[in-house]
Amino acid sequence: MASQDGEGVPIAFSYAQQEFRLLELPPKVLDLITSDAKIKLFVKSPETPAGSSSSPGANADRAVFCAGVYTYHLRQLHSSNSMLVVRPQLISSIDDRPGISVIGSPKSTLELHEADVYAGQYLDDVLAWYHGPGVEEGDVTGLPSSSTVAAGRTKEKIIAGIPVSDEECERSWWMMCAFEDGNVAYQPTPLALTRLWASLCTALSSEGQAIDGSLERAGLWELIRDEGYPQPLLEAMMARISTDRAPSDTGKRAIQP
Repeated sequence: MASQDGEGVPIAFSYAQQEFRLLELPPKVLDLITSDAKIKLFVKSPETPAGSSSSPGANADRAVFCAGVYTYHLRQLHSSNSMLVVRPQLISSIDDRPGISVIGSPKSTLELHEADVYAGQYLDDVLAWYHGPGVEEGDVTGLPSSSTVAAGRTKEKIIAGIPVSDEECERSWWMMCAFEDGNVAYQPTPLALTRLWASLCTALSSEGQAIDGSLERAGLWELIRDEGYPQPLLEAMMARISTDRAPSDTGKRAIQP
């Protein structure tokens, strides 16, 4: 039914009301979506794998809203005030006069609260330790027990179950030199990385070469392939030490002046 004819904009209520959920965007998200960067907005539901030893936060079991490198907790707020979603429409009961039609009346809104989370906490729970050739887990002390959850799960599936933005997960994966070998996802121990680096330096020295970026990754692998290290670990280590910029830094730079 339309309002009475007179001054102002006539309003009508649509017979078929639609369901809406209003989302209040914080300034950081607005800056991201109005920038030239290609930003993906999505909601992630966490996965609690069997055998997980800890819960990194009180909100670890809740869905989160992800925008670029940022992660937000969702909070639903009910309001006693009426909220109307309208669209332009010709009001037929008033001689097709231009007006607006109410197509929905949301009862609540969603607020976004930036989450203080670190994806590495979740990766620690699911990534198996890689100790290096000839080193057994029982030979190493001072590390948490290795997880078997990563067996048979790809990096993509692991990240999909972590309630932190995908870009932040990629950043933590990069910082940890995590890698996949077969059907198992690993994080190397400091000892494994140190020994791999020492083997690489020794091999380059024996060939009279320096680590200056002049040798391709494939060439580096050929030098140490008989040492027993998996090639994905070498790729992960070289990716980590060859740049000081994580993959997710692109999203952060997009909103900087």
